[in-house]
Amino acid sequence: MTPEKLIAAVMAAPVDRHAAIFRAASADPGKPKMGTLREAADILGVNPRTIARYERRGLLTARRLSKRMIRYDLGEVERLLASKGAA
Repeated sequence: MTPEKLIAAVMAAPVDRHAAIFRAASADPGKPKMGTLREAADILGVNPRTIARYERRGLLTARRLSKRMIRYDLGEVERLLASKGAA
């Protein structure tokens, strides 16, 4: 994420979501930053059930590490956030 896009995302987001956006943006660019359902929901500002709905609709891809341990690529979550903002 470029600094300009990060600033735009932070300015457009409510104050309570700023920390989640900064955490996701500070990841190593060569390695996908994986996050929990709750982290993905915090970044998008939605209920965790909405993240599961997005997965079923194909908007997000879940990585299942075990039956109860599911991780999401936070870069993919940020791209979804950017596309929601543009819509």
